[in-house]
Amino acid sequence: MAIDDSILTLTILMLCIIVFCFRTYRKTRNALRTFFVFLWVIAIYFVTSCCIFPIQFTNTGVHMQSFKSQFSMMSFEQLQTYFLDYFLFRISYFASFLVLAFVACILFETQRKIINACILLICIMSVHLVYNVGLNLLIDEVVKSINAEDFLIMFLGFISGWICAKITIWVCPSLGIMVLKKRGD
Repeated sequence: MAIDDSILTLTILMLCIIVFCFRTYRKTRNALRTFFVFLWVIAIYFVTSCCIFPIQFTNTGVHMQSFKSQFSMMSFEQLQTYFLDYFLFRISYFASFLVLAFVACILFETQRKIINACILLICIMSVHLVYNVGLNLLIDEVVKSINAEDFLIMFLGFISGWICAKITIWVCPSLGIMVLKKRGD
């Protein structure tokens, strides 16, 4: 369940990658920054296609259980197994948000502050929630179920990516400076 992955969609993605990378390289003459812009565009595509706008045109027949009824009868071991299985099922959420946060923190100096990163994460999650709940209400069936676990996985992926980027910049401060430099600087 994701955005249409036909040849046309992938062609449009490739054109966007080429345009953004060419424009970045032409403006900054910085190959390292261009590489991170390439990763940034890919991360945005995967966050959008895997997490934000999943579209399915057939009736899923899925009826969501309430949070209380789903977890009240589980032992702690069953709950751990459930979350591990769910995490592995939704690993694309985790990986997409990890790469998005990592690249955003490396590329944009403002995203290196935790408050700005949290604002970005909350905005992305809000779009995910509003779009999918609105879509479900408009067509009167469950197109994509909204689970609290999805938000937890997105949060963990984003925070992990942000922490990895902060550690990378702390270990190699020249990387953060080199990515921001223009050729003439």
